[in-house]
Amino acid sequence: MPVAVPAPSPVAPQEKRYALSFSVDEKTFEELQEVKALLSSSLPQGVSIEETLKALLDQYLDRHSPAKRQARRLAAAGKRQASITPPSLELVPKKTAAKTAPASRHIPAQVRDEVFCRDGASCSYISPDGVRCGSTHNLQLDHIVPFAVGGSSRADNLRCCCSLHNRHLAKRYFGEDHMQKFMHG
Repeated sequence: MPVAVPAPSPVAPQEKRYALSFSVDEKTFEELQEVKALLSSSLPQGVSIEETLKALLDQYLDRHSPAKRQARRLAAAGKRQASITPPSLELVPKKTAAKTAPASRHIPAQVRDEVFCRDGASCSYISPDGVRCGSTHNLQLDHIVPFAVGGSSRADNLRCCCSLHNRHLAKRYFGEDHMQKFMHG
């Protein structure tokens, strides 16, 4: 005779948890307490250290993540585009010769964010044996055609490189002796 077996109850998968242990100086501790106090108005049941760190990390990433800045920029451009009404022909100014700005080493945030997003916010250097570095630490933007020889600061001439591979590529292009003048330490 068959035995009735209860169906397994759906159990939510356990969230991965990590234990962190560190010490901070007095000033950092006071700042952490101040942030907890500020958060207490939005979380009146009490604010844990975990919630405080999460709020700080969320805010930092929202402000500094290239992907999040790029998404905000695209959303704002979409809103502007939707709200623009075409001007009447009488109001369109006559075309004048476009002025070109002098070349600059400055890379606009929009271009920087585009490159970081395109390269997955990781070093895009590929070794001679075909292995991509992929480091996410100490990332810099590298000009594929170096700026010093006329390379542009457009996204199609830029790539993410960790500082070690950026220096390696510069030494390979300009030579070890030339680059020694620019190396610190």
